[in-house]
Amino acid sequence: MVAPRANWKGYIKFGEVAFPIALYTAASSSERIAFNTLNRKTGNRVRREFVDSETGDPVDREG
Repeated sequence: MVAPRANWKGYIKFGEVAFPIALYTAASSSERIAFNTLNRKTGNRVRREFVDSETGDPVDREG
């Protein structure tokens, strides 16, 4: 595994004291981030379903 590399490095200075700072990305492009949609009235998760526009048949996410 390769060690993460900082996107930005710098310093924050308060008077005579300086602190080194490094910023890193929160997730790599290989990781998938997913968000859930909630029904405001019930608080339940909303399920997404992919449907073929011509036939009306459900389609899996891969197509």
